[in-house]
Amino acid sequence: MRPAERWMIAATVMLATYVAVIDLTIVNVALPEMRGTFAVTLDAITWVAVSYNIAEIVMVTMASWCTKLLGARTFISTA
Repeated sequence: MRPAERWMIAATVMLATYVAVIDLTIVNVALPEMRGTFAVTLDAITWVAVSYNIAEIVMVTMASWCTKLLGARTFISTA
């Protein structure tokens, strides 16, 4: 593998990690607004963030599994 390809892979992983962190931040920042809109307690609205975190973990794990099952090139070209 050429060095340029390694840097491209590293940049892609870093960008995906950045997007995931930004998504989690958006959910956490929106929690007070959602709490007021839906008129629920803090305990009830916290499940939104918990559910989002679980869904993200499942999707990352499934992406890894699909990559191993189909091969990286096939999985990326169909995604």
